[in-house]
Amino acid sequence: MNKKYSFNPNTDKVIWIDLDNSPHVPFFAPIIHKLQAEGYNVRVSARNYSQTVELAQLYGLHFTDVGKHHGKNKILKMVGLLYRSIQLLPFVLKKKPIIAISHGSRSQMIVARLFNIPIVMFLDYEFVQTLPFAKPKMLFLPNLISKEKLANLNIEIKTYPRN
Repeated sequence: MNKKYSFNPNTDKVIWIDLDNSPHVPFFAPIIHKLQAEGYNVRVSARNYSQTVELAQLYGLHFTDVGKHHGKNKILKMVGLLYRSIQLLPFVLKKKPIIAISHGSRSQMIVARLFNIPIVMFLDYEFVQTLPFAKPKMLFLPNLISKEKLANLNIEIKTYPRN
């Protein structure tokens, strides 16, 4: 059956995945392809930093290039975070996502919180620092990391196998 012309209730629901850094591309690419194969409308934003855009192209992802890296200076990082958040606003207004998924994209969290979009975050370490006003609804971690170490965050935590 041709999915393009079949009824699928998932096509109206936009899932927003933000690729903030190059390792996020190989992590999310199979997830994006699987969701799309199941009929979900996945919209991807990618920050132009550390070959993230080039990798997204290599993996055949359709994405919107939003923002760049602003260096190591802490003040410039903060300005860059706010500036990218502003740059993401038109993306969100146009795509109208119902959920925001990332591997710790602070810009995405700020914008998602602004629009009351539930945030799902994947992490691979227990030393997470969430934004106090934009906590994720759910956190996914490899099963090697103890959930108890993150219990103080008061977030629903799910684990997945490391392989």
